[in-house]
Amino acid sequence: MQLQIAAHTIEAPDLHEAHAAELPVVFANAAVTALTDFHAAKVSIEADAHLSPVGKAAKLEPLAAAALAQVFHSLEAVEAERERINRNEAELLSTGAPETANQVQRDAEIRAWWAMLSAKERNRLLTEAEASPELGEFVRAVLRSPIPTPLDPAKQHLQELHNRIRRLENPEAAHAIAIGRDLIGWADHVLTHATAIARSATGKAPEQMARAAIQAGRERMAKKLFGVPLVEKVKAVLAAEQRRKAG
Repeated sequence: MQLQIAAHTIEAPDLHEAHAAELPVVFANAAVTALTDFHAAKVSIEADAHLSPVGKAAKLEPLAAAALAQVFHSLEAVEAERERINRNEAELLSTGAPETANQVQRDAEIRAWWAMLSAKERNRLLTEAEASPELGEFVRAVLRSPIPTPLDPAKQHLQELHNRIRRLENPEAAHAIAIGRDLIGWADHVLTHATAIARSATGKAPEQMARAAIQAGRERMAKKLFGVPLVEKVKAVLAAEQRRKAG
Protein backbone atom coordinates (compact mmCIF):
# COMPACT_ATOMS: atom_id res chain seq x y z
CA MET A 1 0.00 0.00 0.00
CA GLN A 2 1.05 3.61 -0.54
CA LEU A 3 0.94 6.37 2.05
CA GLN A 4 1.27 10.09 1.50
CA ILE A 5 3.43 11.80 4.13
CA ALA A 6 3.79 15.53 3.52
CA ALA A 7 5.21 15.79 -0.01
CA HIS A 8 6.40 12.18 -0.07
CA THR A 9 4.77 8.92 -1.09
CA ILE A 10 6.04 5.81 0.66
CA GLU A 11 5.41 2.11 0.27
CA ALA A 12 4.09 0.35 3.37
CA PRO A 13 3.01 -3.24 4.00
CA ASP A 14 -0.65 -3.90 3.26
CA LEU A 15 -2.89 -3.35 6.25
CA HIS A 16 -6.25 -5.01 6.79
CA GLU A 17 -8.99 -2.46 7.46
CA ALA A 18 -10.00 -4.44 10.57
CA HIS A 19 -6.79 -3.22 12.23
CA ALA A 20 -7.26 0.47 11.45
CA ALA A 21 -8.35 1.24 15.03
CA GLU A 22 -5.47 -0.62 16.71
CA LEU A 23 -3.18 1.64 18.74
CA PRO A 24 0.06 1.27 16.72
CA VAL A 25 -1.83 2.07 13.52
CA VAL A 26 -3.72 4.98 15.06
CA PHE A 27 -0.55 6.62 16.37
CA ALA A 28 1.41 6.05 13.17
CA ASN A 29 -1.42 7.60 11.16
CA ALA A 30 -1.59 10.53 13.58
CA ALA A 31 2.05 11.32 12.79
CA VAL A 32 1.35 11.00 9.06
CA THR A 33 -1.62 13.40 9.34
CA ALA A 34 0.34 15.91 11.42
CA LEU A 35 3.18 16.05 8.91
CA THR A 36 0.86 16.22 5.92
CA ASP A 37 -1.12 19.06 7.50
CA PHE A 38 2.11 20.87 8.35
CA HIS A 39 3.31 20.54 4.76
CA ALA A 40 0.03 22.01 3.42
CA ALA A 41 0.26 24.93 5.85
CA LYS A 42 3.93 25.46 4.95
CA VAL A 43 3.14 25.62 1.23
CA SER A 44 0.39 28.18 1.89
CA ILE A 45 2.52 30.34 4.19
CA GLU A 46 5.54 30.33 1.90
CA ALA A 47 3.32 31.38 -1.01
CA ASP A 48 1.93 34.36 0.93
CA ALA A 49 3.45 37.42 -0.72
CA HIS A 50 2.30 39.63 2.14
CA LEU A 51 4.63 37.96 4.62
CA SER A 52 8.32 38.72 5.00
CA PRO A 53 10.79 35.85 5.48
CA VAL A 54 10.80 36.65 9.20
CA GLY A 55 7.00 36.65 9.28
CA LYS A 56 6.83 33.33 7.47
CA ALA A 57 9.32 31.80 9.87
CA ALA A 58 7.35 33.12 12.84
CA LYS A 59 4.15 31.50 11.55
CA LEU A 60 5.84 28.21 10.65
CA GLU A 61 7.75 27.64 13.89
CA PRO A 62 4.79 26.77 16.18
CA LEU A 63 3.27 24.62 13.44
CA ALA A 64 6.55 22.74 13.04
CA ALA A 65 6.78 22.29 16.81
CA ALA A 66 3.25 20.86 16.93
CA ALA A 67 3.94 18.44 14.06
CA LEU A 68 7.19 17.26 15.67
CA ALA A 69 5.46 16.86 19.03
CA GLN A 70 2.93 14.51 17.42
CA VAL A 71 5.66 12.48 15.72
CA PHE A 72 7.52 12.03 19.01
CA HIS A 73 4.29 11.25 20.84
CA SER A 74 3.47 8.59 18.26
CA LEU A 75 6.94 7.08 18.50
CA GLU A 76 6.70 6.89 22.28
CA ALA A 77 3.19 5.43 22.20
CA VAL A 78 4.25 2.67 19.81
CA GLU A 79 7.25 1.93 22.01
CA ALA A 80 4.92 1.61 25.02
CA GLU A 81 2.73 -0.77 23.03
CA ARG A 82 5.82 -2.84 22.15
CA GLU A 83 6.69 -3.09 25.83
CA ARG A 84 3.14 -4.17 26.65
CA ILE A 85 3.28 -6.92 24.03
CA ASN A 86 6.66 -8.05 25.38
CA ARG A 87 5.21 -8.29 28.90
CA ASN A 88 2.22 -10.25 27.65
CA GLU A 89 4.47 -12.69 25.78
CA ALA A 90 6.79 -13.10 28.76
CA GLU A 91 3.78 -13.90 30.93
CA LEU A 92 2.40 -16.34 28.36
CA LEU A 93 5.72 -18.18 27.99
CA SER A 94 6.64 -18.14 31.66
CA THR A 95 7.51 -21.51 33.17
CA GLY A 96 6.09 -20.32 36.47
CA ALA A 97 7.69 -21.17 39.79
CA PRO A 98 7.12 -24.00 42.28
CA GLU A 99 4.74 -22.79 44.99
CA THR A 100 5.30 -25.40 47.70
CA ALA A 101 8.24 -27.19 49.27
CA ASN A 102 7.01 -30.42 47.69
CA GLN A 103 7.05 -28.85 44.22
CA VAL A 104 10.55 -27.50 44.80
CA GLN A 105 11.70 -30.99 45.74
CA ARG A 106 10.01 -32.55 42.70
CA ASP A 107 11.69 -30.02 40.41
CA ALA A 108 15.08 -30.83 41.93
CA GLU A 109 14.50 -34.58 41.58
CA ILE A 110 13.46 -34.23 37.93
CA ARG A 111 16.55 -32.15 37.14
CA ALA A 112 18.82 -34.60 38.93
CA TRP A 113 17.28 -37.47 36.97
CA TRP A 114 17.61 -35.52 33.71
CA ALA A 115 21.30 -34.82 34.42
CA MET A 116 21.99 -38.57 34.79
CA LEU A 117 20.48 -39.54 31.43
CA SER A 118 22.68 -40.46 28.51
CA ALA A 119 22.51 -38.49 25.27
CA LYS A 120 20.49 -41.30 23.69
CA GLU A 121 18.01 -41.35 26.57
CA ARG A 122 17.67 -37.57 26.46
CA ASN A 123 16.93 -37.64 22.74
CA ARG A 124 14.30 -40.32 23.27
CA LEU A 125 12.64 -38.28 26.02
CA LEU A 126 12.69 -35.14 23.91
CA THR A 127 10.93 -37.02 21.13
CA GLU A 128 8.31 -38.27 23.59
CA ALA A 129 7.81 -34.78 24.98
CA GLU A 130 6.99 -33.54 21.49
CA ALA A 131 3.84 -35.69 21.46
CA SER A 132 3.02 -35.90 25.17
CA PRO A 133 1.62 -32.77 26.84
CA GLU A 134 1.57 -34.74 30.12
CA LEU A 135 5.35 -34.38 30.19
CA GLY A 136 4.89 -30.66 30.71
CA GLU A 137 5.97 -30.94 34.35
CA PHE A 138 9.27 -32.44 33.26
CA VAL A 139 9.79 -29.70 30.66
CA ARG A 140 9.05 -26.91 33.13
CA ALA A 141 11.24 -28.43 35.86
CA VAL A 142 14.27 -28.56 33.56
CA LEU A 143 13.66 -25.03 32.30
CA ARG A 144 13.30 -23.70 35.85
CA SER A 145 16.84 -24.73 36.67
CA PRO A 146 18.63 -21.87 38.48
CA ILE A 147 21.78 -22.73 36.52
CA PRO A 148 21.82 -20.91 33.17
CA THR A 149 22.72 -23.15 30.25
CA PRO A 150 22.18 -21.03 27.14
CA LEU A 151 24.40 -23.29 25.03
CA ASP A 152 22.68 -26.53 25.99
CA PRO A 153 20.94 -27.70 22.77
CA ALA A 154 18.58 -29.95 24.72
CA LYS A 155 17.46 -27.10 26.94
CA GLN A 156 17.00 -24.85 23.94
CA HIS A 157 14.84 -27.55 22.39
CA LEU A 158 12.80 -27.81 25.58
CA GLN A 159 12.33 -24.05 25.64
CA GLU A 160 11.02 -24.09 22.07
CA LEU A 161 8.76 -27.02 22.95
CA HIS A 162 7.45 -25.22 26.05
CA ASN A 163 6.77 -22.07 24.04
CA ARG A 164 4.90 -24.03 21.38
CA ILE A 165 2.81 -25.84 24.00
CA ARG A 166 1.95 -22.59 25.79
CA ARG A 167 0.82 -21.00 22.51
CA LEU A 168 -1.30 -24.03 21.64
CA GLU A 169 -2.86 -23.96 25.12
CA ASN A 170 -3.62 -20.23 24.83
CA PRO A 171 -4.45 -19.63 21.16
CA GLU A 172 -6.28 -16.33 21.65
CA ALA A 173 -3.45 -14.78 23.66
CA ALA A 174 -0.85 -16.11 21.22
CA HIS A 175 -2.82 -14.74 18.25
CA ALA A 176 -3.20 -11.32 19.90
CA ILE A 177 0.56 -11.17 20.51
CA ALA A 178 1.36 -12.17 16.92
CA ILE A 179 -1.05 -9.59 15.49
CA GLY A 180 0.29 -6.96 17.89
CA ARG A 181 3.84 -7.56 16.72
CA ASP A 182 2.78 -7.33 13.07
CA LEU A 183 1.04 -4.01 13.70
CA ILE A 184 4.00 -2.63 15.62
CA GLY A 185 6.21 -3.63 12.70
CA TRP A 186 3.88 -1.74 10.37
CA ALA A 187 3.95 1.32 12.62
CA ASP A 188 7.75 1.15 12.93
CA HIS A 189 8.05 1.15 9.14
CA VAL A 190 5.77 4.17 8.75
CA LEU A 191 7.27 6.11 11.64
CA THR A 192 10.83 5.54 10.42
CA HIS A 193 9.85 7.29 7.20
CA ALA A 194 7.84 9.91 9.10
CA THR A 195 10.79 10.81 11.33
CA ALA A 196 13.08 11.32 8.33
CA ILE A 197 10.42 13.33 6.51
CA ALA A 198 9.80 15.43 9.64
CA ARG A 199 13.43 16.45 9.65
CA SER A 200 13.42 17.47 5.99
CA ALA A 201 9.98 19.12 6.12
CA THR A 202 10.81 21.25 9.15
CA GLY A 203 14.46 21.84 8.19
CA LYS A 204 15.58 20.87 11.68
CA ALA A 205 19.05 19.53 12.46
CA PRO A 206 19.34 16.60 14.92
CA GLU A 207 20.08 18.97 17.81
CA GLN A 208 16.97 21.00 17.00
CA MET A 209 14.91 17.82 16.67
CA ALA A 210 16.15 16.67 20.08
CA ARG A 211 15.25 20.06 21.52
CA ALA A 212 11.73 19.79 20.12
CA ALA A 213 11.34 16.30 21.59
CA ILE A 214 12.50 17.42 25.04
CA GLN A 215 10.24 20.46 25.00
CA ALA A 216 7.34 18.17 24.04
CA GLY A 217 8.05 16.03 27.10
CA ARG A 218 9.49 13.13 25.05
CA GLU A 219 13.03 13.01 26.44
CA ARG A 220 13.04 9.22 26.50
CA MET A 221 12.37 9.07 22.77
CA ALA A 222 14.91 11.82 22.12
CA LYS A 223 17.59 9.68 23.79
CA LYS A 224 16.64 6.68 21.70
CA LEU A 225 16.70 8.63 18.43
CA PHE A 226 19.59 11.02 18.96
CA GLY A 227 21.66 9.46 21.74
CA VAL A 228 22.18 10.42 25.37
CA PRO A 229 25.18 12.76 24.82
CA LEU A 230 23.27 14.99 22.40
CA VAL A 231 20.20 15.03 24.62
CA GLU A 232 22.26 15.96 27.68
CA LYS A 233 23.91 18.74 25.67
CA VAL A 234 20.53 20.13 24.62
CA LYS A 235 19.21 19.88 28.18
CA ALA A 236 22.19 21.89 29.40
CA VAL A 237 21.47 24.57 26.80
CA LEU A 238 17.80 24.69 27.81
CA ALA A 239 18.74 24.92 31.49
CA ALA A 240 21.11 27.81 30.76
CA GLU A 241 18.37 29.60 28.84
CA GLN A 242 16.02 29.15 31.80
CA ARG A 243 18.58 30.59 34.20
CA ARG A 244 19.10 33.63 31.99
CA LYS A 245 15.36 34.22 31.83
CA ALA A 246 15.01 33.81 35.59
CA GLY A 247 17.94 36.12 36.27
